[in-house]
Amino acid sequence: MIGVTAATGGLGSRIARRLADSGVRQRLIVRDPGRAPSLPDTEVAQAAYGEHAALLNALDGVDTLMLLSATESADRVALHKATVDAAVAAGVRRIVYTSFAGAAPGATFTFARDHWHTEQHIRSTGVGFTFLRDNLYIDFVPGFAGEDGVIRGPAGDGRTAAVARDDVAAVAARVLVDSGALRGDVRPDRAGRVHARRGGRRTHGGVGAEGPLRARDAGRGVPLPRVLRRSGVGGRRVGHVVRRDRERRAQSPLHGRRGHHGCSAHQPRGVCRSRVRDWPRAALPG
Repeated sequence: MIGVTAATGGLGSRIARRLADSGVRQRLIVRDPGRAPSLPDTEVAQAAYGEHAALLNALDGVDTLMLLSATESADRVALHKATVDAAVAAGVRRIVYTSFAGAAPGATFTFARDHWHTEQHIRSTGVGFTFLRDNLYIDFVPGFAGEDGVIRGPAGDGRTAAVARDDVAAVAARVLVDSGALRGDVRPDRAGRVHARRGGRRTHGGVGAEGPLRARDAGRGVPLPRVLRRSGVGGRRVGHVVRRDRERRAQSPLHGRRGHHGCSAHQPRGVCRSRVRDWPRAALPG
């Protein structure tokens, strides 16, 4: 049996539905059973991350666990570790964990550090594992925009390869059902594998794929000077701010660093179908 945590959330519910469509027996581990989706061949058990006794009961009979990362909090890593320990104690043989691209102890993105520590703890238990290192969710990006449709941040010309949660769910479901779905032989009894999942190549401006994606792709455009003036910057200060921003980005440890582009070599073929350009027009108001 497959267990799925956080099955009432945006990603967990997508995974659960795909598993149900495949005719797989599963158990949804959720904090509020009343919010769990009603699916065929699906049980529901109540337990939260870190609740050892409740997790032992919820995971009894589960062979493979889909462990989705917990909500951001100061004790996030501790909750992950406690949940992993409960899974191992309950007899779970394999953990599929949604990690993050570039997970490392010294990652610039702090969440990637949390994921690295969780990965290391899973490794230390000796249980079989598969780490799915997602990138930024493209369906989150439109929500970053202000009322004027501008996403403000220190990214400069930084790049990312965002991925749709529908595609993340598709890959996760394939991995859960068929451990050989990824290139290479992935078995529960092996030491485990790590697979990065990212969006299309040539990503620009922190958002796009399949070529540059900027405000014009959302049907609007806002020149930089206008953005600065709307933010209270006027006159000669506009040029000064632009120069200072350029200097600071040049001093950044990320300056000139290439990101992850293209599909993973271990991506299940024919699974990821979403196009980044489909998102801004569909998600942004107006």
